[in-house]
Amino acid sequence: MKERNEKNNTKLKIMGFILSVVLTLAVLAYIGFYETNQILVYFGSIAVVLFWAVIWRIKF
Repeated sequence: MKERNEKNNTKLKIMGFILSVVLTLAVLAYIGFYETNQILVYFGSIAVVLFWAVIWRIKF
């Protein structure tokens, strides 16, 4: 039972990670499309990465 539970957790983590990457790319695409300023895109990407890092620390 325990092994099966760990497998499910790993699957959820991978799915969540993929989802977060997709969302990050969507946010970057949005920023890149509406803001031609490269500095904003750069800092926006760092902010998004830090944001997801914090969420993953809290969740797992």
